[in-house]
Amino acid sequence: MVAGMLGRIIRMELTLGWRRRLLPAVGIFLVLLQVGLMLIGTSGRGQTDFIMLDDTVQPPLITRVDLATGQEYTEVASLEELESIPVNLRNMRFDVFSATFQMVAYVSVIFPLVLGITLVITLADIIPVDRQLRVRELLEASPLHPGLYLLAKWLGGWAATLPMLIAALTALLVTGRLILGAYEPGLVLLAWAGVTVPFALLCAGVGVLAPAAVATRRRAILMGALLVPLVLFGYVSWSVSFWTTLTGLWRTDSTIALLPLSQSAILLTAQALLVALQIVPLLWLAQTAWIRLRR
Repeated sequence: MVAGMLGRIIRMELTLGWRRRLLPAVGIFLVLLQVGLMLIGTSGRGQTDFIMLDDTVQPPLITRVDLATGQEYTEVASLEELESIPVNLRNMRFDVFSATFQMVAYVSVIFPLVLGITLVITLADIIPVDRQLRVRELLEASPLHPGLYLLAKWLGGWAATLPMLIAALTALLVTGRLILGAYEPGLVLLAWAGVTVPFALLCAGVGVLAPAAVATRRRAILMGALLVPLVLFGYVSWSVSFWTTLTGLWRTDSTIALLPLSQSAILLTAQALLVALQIVPLLWLAQTAWIRLRR
C-alpha cells in the first residue's frame, strides 16, 4: 500500500511538472540558447582551410580544404607549419575536434548554469503547494510516513527533470550536427551524463527539499531564489574544476591528444559532483527530523 502511494505521488509530480509547462519552458530555453551560441560562434570565427596534420608519415602531410569548392586536398607540410601546429592538434581532424570541444563546453558549462538558475526556483513549491491546498492533511492521515512523503516528492522532482534533460540533449545533438558539423558524440554524452545530469539532480533535490518546511508557495519560491547564488557558487566551483583539470593535464603532458584529456577532466569533475550530490539525502534526513520534531 505504501509503495503504491509512493508511486502515485511520483507519477503525479511527473505529470504536474509538465502540465505547468515550466520544465518544458526550461528545456526549450536551453535548446534555443545553445542554437544561438552555435550560430554566433560559427559566424564570428574566421574560416580556415586547415583540416589535419599527419606527422606519423614521412614526410609529414597536411590536409586542407578549398574554401571555394569544399574539396579536400593533401600536400607536404612545410617546416613553418610543423612548428606552428601544437602536438596536441596533430593526427586528428581539427574541424571535428573544434565542434566536439564546443559541444562539450555547452553541455558541461552552459547547461549547468541555466539549470542552476531555473530548477531551484521551478521546483521550490512542490511541497508547500500541498499544504496550501490542504492535501498535506489528507496525506498525514494516511499510513504514509513523513519521510516517505518527502522521498516521493524528491524522486518526483527528479522524475520530472530527467525527461526535460533527455529532450534538450537530443535536440542539441541534432542541431549541433546540422550547425557545427561532425563531432564525437561519445564525449558529449559523457559530459552530459557525468556533469549535466548530476548537477541537475542536485539542483532539483535542493529545490524540492530545502523549502519543505515553508508554509506558502510564495515563500517557497522566494527561498528558491535566495538559494540560487549558493547553487551558482557551486556551479562556478565545478566549472572551474573542469577547466583547470583540463588545462592542468594538458600542461603536464603536452603530447596527449586533447580529446582524451577532455575525457579525464569530465570524469574527475563527475566524481566531485557525485560527492556533492550527497547533500540531497542529508537534506532529506534533516527535513524529516524537523517535521517529526514539530509534531
